Amino acid sequence: MVRFINRTLSVLLLVLCVFGSCWIHPRDTSVTSTLIPWSEGRKSEGALQVLHERQTSNNCADYLGDENVPECEALCAPSSFSCSSSSLDKRYVQFWPSRKSDNLNETAILPRVLSAPVKREFTTISQQDVATYIPNQFNGNYDDYFGVPTALVETIDDEETDNTVVMQIEFGNEPFQVGSAGLHGCTMVTIVSDRAVYMGHFWEVPSWSSTTTEFNERVLNFFSGGGQFGIGPTLNPALFTADDNTRVYIMTPRRTGGKYTTSNYIKKVPVLISTIKTALGNQNVPVAVWKYVRLNWDNPNDAAQINRNQRGIALFQFDPDASGTGTRGWRLFYEEMQFSSTDPPPGPASENGVPPLPPLSNNAE
Repeated sequence: MVRFINRTLSVLLLVLCVFGSCWIHPRDTSVTSTLIPWSEGRKSEGALQVLHERQTSNNCADYLGDENVPECEALCAPSSFSCSSSSLDKRYVQFWPSRKSDNLNETAILPRVLSAPVKREFTTISQQDVATYIPNQFNGNYDDYFGVPTALVETIDDEETDNTVVMQIEFGNEPFQVGSAGLHGCTMVTIVSDRAVYMGHFWEVPSWSSTTTEFNERVLNFFSGGGQFGIGPTLNPALFTADDNTRVYIMTPRRTGGKYTTSNYIKKVPVLISTIKTALGNQNVPVAVWKYVRLNWDNPNDAAQINRNQRGIALFQFDPDASGTGTRGWRLFYEEMQFSSTDPPPGPASENGVPPLPPLSNNAE
């Protein structure tokens, strides 16, 4: 009798699937990806554009209120060549090497190529010099004192993966710099204290534009714990206490056409901030969010700026002798924005967005 019932149910299920067009979705397949050819002369063969299940209209404005459908444009993914440093001379940038899957959550600091450190103070980079100084760090003309920067991008067989990459570095006696260039929709998080820095690069695709599971595993769980998809350790809150002058700096894309207070992912960014605060023990940690304007890769003028100025670059530098008298110091560049260990903590309003500097202050884009 049981065999008859099972056989009957199997036949009914088969009939429903054949005549009712039923199907089973594989895990986390809420998006359909297609390669959109780039214009001739681009440095990549294609840009990844994501069409979401609910995106049935060609009018991008129809989806501005949906945190999972930011806008109808090429998003940041390894195959889009948008958020990586692939366009840079790889002789001068350290990448994460191939990693086996069972080692994805281990942390490692790559050997750095350093010239002999030169005794000098942690000099301020003037605003007019930022546009050349920042890209130079990734283009081979790096600051000898800090050495070759480590790019927060994993490569396997010289190809980038979509793994999240984070580094947690306790400050010591050697200067270093770490960051990512060519950001085009990805999010950077930098948590820094007097003792250490925790910096991560989170791809827009699939970390932000996909399902809740992807967002948790590729972003939130690096702060809260749990299953992670990527490389690097979970945040160690013991290094970032209220007594350690801890600060949080986030660089995330701005909504196209929006003000500096409008995130592209209007609901997920607050969740990220809340998760970080909880991981840090709900201390009254100051948070500053730089909501950057992504370069439009379909615009020749924007395309000409890729890794040629400060646009789309995040860079952290540590100096064990920043003052010239043995005092440690750090500075963080999010494009033209400079944050440093000598600055006062960000004010409460900074959590909602840091105002752009002139001449960008009047530019909603």
